[in-house]
Amino acid sequence: MSSLQAQIPAPAYVGGKPFIERLMQITGKNSHGQLADVIGVPKSTISTWSERGNLSYEIVLRLHLALGVSVEWLSFGTGEPYESNRVLATESLTVSTLKNGELEETGNLSLDEKTLEVYGLLADSTLVIEQSDTRFFIDKNETNPTSGRYLIDVDGNFSINQIQRLPGKKLAVEFNGSTLTVDEGDIKVLGRVAMSMIRD
Repeated sequence: MSSLQAQIPAPAYVGGKPFIERLMQITGKNSHGQLADVIGVPKSTISTWSERGNLSYEIVLRLHLALGVSVEWLSFGTGEPYESNRVLATESLTVSTLKNGELEETGNLSLDEKTLEVYGLLADSTLVIEQSDTRFFIDKNETNPTSGRYLIDVDGNFSINQIQRLPGKKLAVEFNGSTLTVDEGDIKVLGRVAMSMIRD
């Protein structure tokens, strides 16, 4: 029995750990867990890619369509992540510094629209808060806390805290390593942390 010979042979895709490293580079993440959250796959799937040298064609296509990342670069690691002549639309976001419970506008940050979109953010509803070596991107549309980090106002003092919703309109709020249970009306939630950037 004769076998079918492909007239267009399959290229030698570069999957596994190099593929995962490219994904983390383009998404700005530095762990499998963070990457899994961004691209919407189980962490175990990423571990399987690493162990078996796999490459996800669906993820390649999705990141190409969402962010304009080069298919060649994602698939093989060759060329550049973005075409040199490609112009990305950018948005200017106001940056505020959070210190001693106070917010002070300190400058502006330009970020391309596609990066905002992949995290579900819109420029006109995004706050950028700088605290120490971290920049937090706050989604002002998410003011009903469920579970995550949120920018809150407590008696005129601002802070970013981990919050978990509890039964009976109660919230478990973490303050400096300790967790306090408060009534929902005791704090004002200004938005949820959608992404963060840490300066090395």
